[in-house]
Parts: sequence; structure tokens; C-alpha cells
Amino acid sequence: MAVGSASLLAFHRGKLVRFLVAACVFAAWFSVKAAFVRELPLFGQLTPGNALPVVMEAVVVSEPTVANDRWGSARCELAVETLGPIPATGTTPRVRQAGAGRKVWATLQGARTLAYGDRLEIRGVLRLPAPPRNPGEFDFPAFLKTRGIVAEIVTATPAAVRVIARGEGNPLIAVALRARDRIRAAITLDLVPEDPEIAGVIAAMVLGAREDAPDEMVDDFKLSGTLHLFAVSGLHVGMIAVILLALLRIPRTPRRVAALLVIVALVFYSFVTGLRPSAVRATVMAAIVLSGTLVDRPARILNSLGAAALLILAIDPFQALAPGFQLSFSVLLAIALLTAPLRRLAAPF
Repeated sequence: MAVGSASLLAFHRGKLVRFLVAACVFAAWFSVKAAFVRELPLFGQLTPGNALPVVMEAVVVSEPTVANDRWGSARCELAVETLGPIPATGTTPRVRQAGAGRKVWATLQGARTLAYGDRLEIRGVLRLPAPPRNPGEFDFPAFLKTRGIVAEIVTATPAAVRVIARGEGNPLIAVALRARDRIRAAITLDLVPEDPEIAGVIAAMVLGAREDAPDEMVDDFKLSGTLHLFAVSGLHVGMIAVILLALLRIPRTPRRVAALLVIVALVFYSFVTGLRPSAVRATVMAAIVLSGTLVDRPARILNSLGAAALLILAIDPFQALAPGFQLSFSVLLAIALLTAPLRRLAAPF
């Protein structure tokens, strides 16, 4: 498919043809990924409202968040390795290999001490995420679909979760998460005991760690329409890039070296924030713009925007379903297309 697309692009220079070819390739890639995700073992037995008791072995692939309640339920993404129905007492579980890339959302009661990279044995119920029951309510299944997740597992007791091994995640992500803890401690120094609310807001704004902010404060920001301040996005990434470039000019660092160092720093920052989609989008865009310096080519916003979108969708086509992706690229596209006409209209005034 990729060879065919490249051949068409070589013979047809029209913009419409290139756009249609790219759209067809993306549609095919999205279909393949969607079918791949739904190959989770036992998925065919799940129906709305039906919970299937299962035993699962999986690895924690996102930083767990612990609910602030008496149960201490941990919520996280799991990469499934084996999955099967819970066997009768005294029998061996009949499990199936899930294969790489199959993920589920987990709500594990009493699992307060889980960490990224833990390998778990879980006995719980596998089910389809419950759809919203009221108009305008948050659509949790749609949110999970943007992350390539089609099912969730829920446990009822702490004994249903057993840690088999630790430290089996991506080493780079593990290092970044440890660095995140140190950065959080540094920027909230002397604030945690006295002013935990202020410390939580600072951690949320700098690192995107919204779980550190009190729920009441998050609700206040949500009602005021300023909750986006808690999302690491282009503003954060742009500020870091500008500050680093300014600092690198002091020792007269060559432009190419400075651009490369800033790209590496931004990539590491996106890992530190937990690879949140908004941070990844901004980092990819900034890296593509800065990479023009490495090859002595001027950055063109439409080309950079298109390259960033294609790169993100090539890695994770489910991002096309995310409202954040749609809004981010729509706003940037509008800015790119409307800035010059609006400037000409405003010139007489």
C-alpha cells in the first residue's frame, strides 16, 4: 500500500490526488489498527451489561492514579499478555496469549502501591465500558477508544491483584517518571506541608499532574473555563523551547546543535509529563519546526502542520477520534490560513 501510494505521488503532482491518497492510506491503516485492537481474547463474548469473570496477566503501562477514597482504587492502562476465564477450584487456568498491543482499562480496588512497569496477575470481571446515560455526559467508552482500548477489568478486593514482578515497562518511560517525581518535589519545595493546594496547582500546570490538585479546585477551574491550564500543551512546550534556545545562545552554541539539544529536551519533557496526548502533539510539531534548522530549510507552517498530523496518525491513528487532536489541528490550520487575509483586511485601519 505504501509503495502504491508513493508511486501515485510520483506520477501525480496535484494536491487533490495527494490528499486523496493520504486519506485512503490513513483509512486503511485505521481499519487495520481497529481490527487488531478488537482481537483481545474473549472480546467476542462481551456484550453490553455482561461481565465475564477472568484471570489475566498484564503489565501496567501508564502511571496509576489512586482515587482519594477509603478503597484506594487504582486506575491505569494494562498491556494484556494472557487472558482466560476463571477456572474451577483446583484446576489450572486455560489462558490465551493476547499478543502485543492489546490494552484494557483497569480499576483495581485497594491497589494503592502499584507503579508503572509492574507485572500483575488479576482476577476480576472483564466488561465493555458503560456508555453515558445522560445527554452531554462524558463519553468514557469514546475516550478509551481514542487510546486503543475497548474493554475494562474491575476487581472487588485487594486480594484479587497480585504483583508478580516489577520494573518491566519501557526503561525510558520509567526514568522519565522518576525524573518527574524529582521535578515535582523541587518545584513544590516547602509548599507540600503548608500549602498542598498551591503545590498541586503548580504540579498540574508544569507537569500536567492533575491528580495532585484537589478535586474541588479542579472543579472550580472547570466551571471557570480555564481547566486547559492543567493540560501540558503547545504553550508549555513553546515556552520551554524559547527558554532553552535563549540559554543556548549565551555560550554561542551553533544553531544546529542548539536545535538538536532542544528537540531532545522536548522529547524528554513529553515523557516526563506521562506522554499525555497534548504534550506529544506539541512536541512533534515543535520538533518538526526545529528540524528545519538541521537541514537548512525554512519552516512552513502548513507543511509542518501536515507532517506533524501524518506522523502522529501513523503512530496512533486513534488520535483522529480525540477531540483534543481535532481542535488543536483545526485551530492551527485556521490560524495558518486566515492570518494573512485578516492582516490584509486590517491594514487600512
